[in-house]
Amino acid sequence: MARQLRPTYSRTLDAATREAFLSRVCARNMAIDVTIVERRSLGNMKSRFLRGPEHEGGTILIEAPTIAGSAVPLHKDESVEVVAVVEGERYGFRAGVLSRTRAHLGGNVEVPALRIEAPATVSLMQRRKYFRARVPALEPIMVQCIGKAPATGGNGGKDELVKFDTRATDISGGGLCLKLSKEREYFARAGVRLALSFSLRGATGIQLVGEVRHAHQVSEKKDWIAGVMFLDAEKTVAGRQAVDAIMRYVTKRQREVLKKKSGLE
Repeated sequence: MARQLRPTYSRTLDAATREAFLSRVCARNMAIDVTIVERRSLGNMKSRFLRGPEHEGGTILIEAPTIAGSAVPLHKDESVEVVAVVEGERYGFRAGVLSRTRAHLGGNVEVPALRIEAPATVSLMQRRKYFRARVPALEPIMVQCIGKAPATGGNGGKDELVKFDTRATDISGGGLCLKLSKEREYFARAGVRLALSFSLRGATGIQLVGEVRHAHQVSEKKDWIAGVMFLDAEKTVAGRQAVDAIMRYVTKRQREVLKKKSGLE
Protein backbone atom coordinates (compact mmCIF):
# COMPACT_ATOMS: atom_id res chain seq x y z
CA MET A 1 0.00 0.00 0.00
CA ALA A 2 1.10 3.56 -0.66
CA ARG A 3 2.06 5.81 2.22
CA GLN A 4 -0.62 8.00 3.80
CA LEU A 5 -1.29 10.91 1.46
CA ARG A 6 -1.78 14.47 2.64
CA PRO A 7 -4.87 16.11 1.11
CA THR A 8 -4.04 19.13 -1.01
CA TYR A 9 -7.57 20.35 -1.77
CA SER A 10 -10.02 22.39 0.26
CA ARG A 11 -13.63 21.26 0.57
CA THR A 12 -13.96 17.56 1.36
CA LEU A 13 -17.06 15.57 0.44
CA ASP A 14 -18.78 13.61 3.19
CA ALA A 15 -18.58 9.82 3.04
CA ALA A 16 -21.99 9.24 1.43
CA THR A 17 -21.42 11.92 -1.21
CA ARG A 18 -17.93 10.55 -1.91
CA GLU A 19 -19.24 7.03 -2.50
CA ALA A 20 -22.03 8.31 -4.75
CA PHE A 21 -19.53 10.44 -6.68
CA LEU A 22 -17.13 7.54 -7.27
CA SER A 23 -19.96 5.23 -8.30
CA ARG A 24 -21.28 7.78 -10.78
CA VAL A 25 -18.01 8.76 -12.46
CA CYS A 26 -16.88 5.13 -12.75
CA ALA A 27 -20.21 3.94 -14.15
CA ARG A 28 -20.05 6.67 -16.82
CA ASN A 29 -16.35 6.10 -17.62
CA MET A 30 -15.70 9.80 -17.17
CA ALA A 31 -12.50 11.35 -18.51
CA ILE A 32 -9.86 12.39 -15.97
CA ASP A 33 -6.56 14.21 -15.78
CA VAL A 34 -3.84 12.30 -13.95
CA THR A 35 -0.57 13.60 -12.49
CA ILE A 36 2.16 11.41 -11.00
CA VAL A 37 3.08 13.07 -7.71
CA GLU A 38 6.68 11.84 -7.82
CA ARG A 39 7.10 12.85 -11.49
CA ARG A 40 5.24 16.14 -11.83
CA SER A 41 7.59 17.24 -14.62
CA LEU A 42 5.67 14.89 -16.94
CA GLY A 43 2.62 17.15 -16.62
CA ASN A 44 -1.02 16.10 -16.91
CA MET A 45 -1.92 12.80 -18.51
CA LYS A 46 -5.24 11.69 -19.99
CA SER A 47 -7.21 8.73 -18.71
CA ARG A 48 -10.75 7.69 -17.75
CA PHE A 49 -12.50 5.71 -15.05
CA LEU A 50 -13.27 2.10 -15.97
CA ARG A 51 -14.71 0.41 -12.87
CA GLY A 52 -15.43 1.53 -9.33
CA PRO A 53 -14.83 0.18 -5.81
CA GLU A 54 -18.11 -1.76 -5.72
CA HIS A 55 -16.91 -3.90 -8.66
CA GLU A 56 -13.18 -4.01 -7.94
CA GLY A 57 -12.96 -5.12 -4.33
CA GLY A 58 -12.64 -1.64 -2.90
CA THR A 59 -10.16 -0.42 -5.51
CA ILE A 60 -10.59 1.67 -8.68
CA LEU A 61 -9.66 0.71 -12.22
CA ILE A 62 -8.64 3.48 -14.64
CA GLU A 63 -7.35 3.30 -18.19
CA ALA A 64 -3.57 3.52 -18.44
CA PRO A 65 -2.73 7.26 -18.44
CA THR A 66 -1.35 8.62 -21.72
CA ILE A 67 0.62 11.59 -23.01
CA ALA A 68 0.11 12.41 -26.70
CA GLY A 69 -1.54 9.01 -27.14
CA SER A 70 1.31 6.97 -25.61
CA ALA A 71 0.80 5.08 -22.35
CA VAL A 72 3.01 6.12 -19.42
CA PRO A 73 4.17 3.21 -17.21
CA LEU A 74 3.53 3.72 -13.51
CA HIS A 75 4.93 1.68 -10.65
CA LYS A 76 3.48 0.24 -7.48
CA ASP A 77 3.56 2.69 -4.55
CA GLU A 78 3.76 5.75 -6.78
CA SER A 79 1.01 8.26 -6.07
CA VAL A 80 -1.34 9.96 -8.51
CA GLU A 81 -3.51 13.03 -8.34
CA VAL A 82 -6.78 12.56 -10.22
CA VAL A 83 -9.01 15.41 -11.39
CA ALA A 84 -12.47 14.95 -12.88
CA VAL A 85 -14.79 17.65 -14.24
CA VAL A 86 -18.42 16.84 -13.50
CA GLU A 87 -21.11 19.24 -14.72
CA GLY A 88 -18.71 22.17 -14.70
CA GLU A 89 -17.20 21.46 -11.27
CA ARG A 90 -13.73 20.04 -10.60
CA TYR A 91 -13.21 17.24 -8.12
CA GLY A 92 -9.84 15.88 -7.06
CA PHE A 93 -8.22 13.19 -4.97
CA ARG A 94 -4.92 11.44 -4.40
CA ALA A 95 -4.46 7.69 -4.50
CA GLY A 96 -1.68 5.13 -4.38
CA VAL A 97 -0.91 2.95 -7.39
CA LEU A 98 -1.48 -0.74 -6.66
CA SER A 99 -0.68 -2.50 -9.92
CA ARG A 100 -0.73 -2.43 -13.70
CA THR A 101 -3.23 -4.71 -15.39
CA ARG A 102 -5.51 -5.01 -18.41
CA ALA A 103 -9.25 -4.43 -18.60
CA HIS A 104 -11.85 -6.05 -20.85
CA LEU A 105 -14.32 -3.52 -22.27
CA GLY A 106 -16.61 -5.99 -23.97
CA GLY A 107 -16.20 -8.33 -26.92
CA ASN A 108 -12.53 -8.71 -27.76
CA VAL A 109 -11.60 -5.17 -26.72
CA GLU A 110 -8.91 -5.02 -24.06
CA VAL A 111 -6.97 -1.98 -22.87
CA PRO A 112 -4.00 -1.43 -20.54
CA ALA A 113 -5.24 -0.30 -17.14
CA LEU A 114 -4.09 0.84 -13.74
CA ARG A 115 -5.46 -0.28 -10.39
CA ILE A 116 -5.41 2.45 -7.75
CA GLU A 117 -6.62 2.79 -4.19
CA ALA A 118 -10.11 4.07 -3.54
CA PRO A 119 -9.53 7.50 -2.00
CA ALA A 120 -10.31 8.22 1.63
CA THR A 121 -11.16 11.79 0.64
CA VAL A 122 -12.55 13.46 -2.50
CA SER A 123 -12.63 17.25 -2.60
CA LEU A 124 -14.48 19.89 -4.57
CA MET A 125 -11.83 22.07 -6.16
CA GLN A 126 -13.96 24.88 -7.56
CA ARG A 127 -17.55 25.92 -7.85
CA ARG A 128 -19.39 25.91 -11.15
CA LYS A 129 -18.01 28.80 -13.18
CA TYR A 130 -20.97 29.19 -15.52
CA PHE A 131 -24.72 29.02 -15.12
CA ARG A 132 -26.43 26.41 -17.26
CA ALA A 133 -29.69 26.82 -19.19
CA ARG A 134 -31.95 24.13 -20.54
CA VAL A 135 -32.79 24.48 -24.22
CA PRO A 136 -36.56 24.59 -24.90
CA ALA A 137 -37.83 21.94 -27.31
CA LEU A 138 -39.74 24.56 -29.33
CA GLU A 139 -36.57 26.60 -29.86
CA PRO A 140 -33.91 23.94 -30.40
CA ILE A 141 -30.21 24.63 -30.75
CA MET A 142 -29.08 22.45 -33.65
CA VAL A 143 -25.40 21.56 -33.54
CA GLN A 144 -23.26 20.34 -36.44
CA CYS A 145 -20.55 18.02 -35.15
CA ILE A 146 -17.39 16.76 -36.83
CA GLY A 147 -15.33 14.04 -35.19
CA LYS A 148 -13.02 11.14 -35.96
CA ALA A 149 -14.35 7.58 -35.98
CA PRO A 150 -13.04 4.22 -37.21
CA ALA A 151 -13.48 3.89 -40.96
CA THR A 152 -16.32 1.64 -42.09
CA GLY A 153 -15.21 1.09 -45.67
CA GLY A 154 -11.72 -0.26 -45.25
CA ASN A 155 -9.51 2.82 -45.59
CA GLY A 156 -6.52 0.93 -44.30
CA GLY A 157 -7.81 0.93 -40.73
CA LYS A 158 -7.43 4.70 -40.45
CA ASP A 159 -9.97 6.95 -38.77
CA GLU A 160 -12.25 9.06 -40.92
CA LEU A 161 -13.99 12.36 -40.30
CA VAL A 162 -17.70 12.01 -39.62
CA LYS A 163 -20.12 14.93 -39.85
CA PHE A 164 -23.55 14.78 -38.25
CA ASP A 165 -26.24 17.05 -36.84
CA THR A 166 -27.83 16.80 -33.42
CA ARG A 167 -29.30 19.14 -30.82
CA ALA A 168 -28.20 20.55 -27.49
CA THR A 169 -30.31 19.80 -24.42
CA ASP A 170 -28.61 22.42 -22.25
CA ILE A 171 -25.77 24.91 -22.58
CA SER A 172 -23.44 27.11 -20.55
CA GLY A 173 -20.33 29.18 -21.14
CA GLY A 174 -18.24 26.13 -20.31
CA GLY A 175 -19.93 23.47 -22.42
CA LEU A 176 -23.16 21.82 -23.51
CA CYS A 177 -24.99 18.51 -23.48
CA LEU A 178 -25.72 16.80 -26.78
CA LYS A 179 -28.38 14.22 -27.56
CA LEU A 180 -26.82 11.44 -29.64
CA SER A 181 -28.71 8.70 -31.42
CA LYS A 182 -27.82 5.02 -31.14
CA GLU A 183 -26.08 5.34 -34.53
CA ARG A 184 -23.71 7.93 -33.03
CA GLU A 185 -22.91 5.84 -29.97
CA TYR A 186 -19.18 5.90 -30.80
CA PHE A 187 -19.06 9.62 -29.96
CA ALA A 188 -20.68 9.09 -26.53
CA ARG A 189 -17.31 8.24 -24.97
CA ALA A 190 -15.21 10.26 -22.55
CA GLY A 191 -12.24 11.85 -24.30
CA VAL A 192 -13.78 12.09 -27.78
CA ARG A 193 -13.22 15.51 -29.36
CA LEU A 194 -15.72 17.26 -31.62
CA ALA A 195 -15.68 20.38 -33.75
CA LEU A 196 -18.97 22.14 -32.98
CA SER A 197 -20.89 24.66 -35.11
CA PHE A 198 -24.20 26.21 -34.04
CA SER A 199 -26.20 29.41 -33.83
CA LEU A 200 -28.11 31.15 -31.05
CA ARG A 201 -30.69 33.90 -30.97
CA GLY A 202 -28.68 36.96 -31.98
CA ALA A 203 -25.46 35.04 -32.65
CA THR A 204 -24.78 32.96 -35.76
CA GLY A 205 -21.82 30.92 -36.88
CA ILE A 206 -20.46 29.93 -33.45
CA GLN A 207 -17.57 27.49 -33.82
CA LEU A 208 -15.89 25.79 -30.87
CA VAL A 209 -13.99 22.60 -30.10
CA GLY A 210 -15.26 20.36 -27.32
CA GLU A 211 -14.34 17.17 -25.51
CA VAL A 212 -16.84 14.62 -24.23
CA ARG A 213 -16.40 14.35 -20.45
CA HIS A 214 -19.25 11.96 -19.63
CA ALA A 215 -22.19 10.22 -21.29
CA HIS A 216 -25.15 8.08 -20.31
CA GLN A 217 -28.03 6.37 -22.07
CA VAL A 218 -31.61 7.59 -21.82
CA SER A 219 -35.02 6.33 -22.94
CA GLU A 220 -36.03 3.05 -24.52
CA LYS A 221 -34.62 4.27 -27.84
CA LYS A 222 -31.12 3.97 -26.34
CA ASP A 223 -30.24 7.57 -27.16
CA TRP A 224 -27.25 9.06 -25.38
CA ILE A 225 -26.74 12.34 -23.54
CA ALA A 226 -23.12 13.45 -23.79
CA GLY A 227 -21.66 16.24 -21.67
CA VAL A 228 -19.16 18.23 -23.75
CA MET A 229 -16.68 20.74 -22.32
CA PHE A 230 -15.40 23.57 -24.53
CA LEU A 231 -11.63 23.51 -25.00
CA ASP A 232 -9.33 26.56 -25.04
CA ALA A 233 -12.16 28.95 -25.92
CA GLU A 234 -10.49 31.70 -23.89
CA LYS A 235 -7.31 31.55 -26.00
CA THR A 236 -8.76 33.17 -29.14
CA VAL A 237 -10.83 36.27 -29.83
CA ALA A 238 -13.43 34.19 -31.69
CA GLY A 239 -13.60 31.75 -28.79
CA ARG A 240 -14.12 34.49 -26.21
CA GLN A 241 -16.79 36.10 -28.39
CA ALA A 242 -18.54 32.73 -28.70
CA VAL A 243 -18.57 32.25 -24.91
CA ASP A 244 -19.87 35.81 -24.43
CA ALA A 245 -22.72 35.09 -26.87
CA ILE A 246 -23.57 31.86 -25.03
CA MET A 247 -23.61 33.63 -21.67
CA ARG A 248 -25.97 36.30 -23.07
CA TYR A 249 -28.26 33.52 -24.30
CA VAL A 250 -28.15 31.79 -20.90
CA THR A 251 -28.98 35.06 -19.11
CA LYS A 252 -31.99 35.64 -21.38
CA ARG A 253 -33.21 32.08 -20.80
CA GLN A 254 -32.91 32.52 -17.03
CA ARG A 255 -35.00 35.69 -17.20
CA GLU A 256 -37.64 33.95 -19.29
CA VAL A 257 -37.86 31.06 -16.83
CA LEU A 258 -38.13 33.44 -13.86
CA LYS A 259 -40.93 35.38 -15.57
CA LYS A 260 -42.91 32.20 -16.17
CA LYS A 261 -42.42 31.04 -12.57
CA SER A 262 -43.53 34.42 -11.24
CA GLY A 263 -46.62 34.46 -13.45
CA LEU A 264 -45.56 37.54 -15.39
CA GLU A 265 -46.08 35.77 -18.72
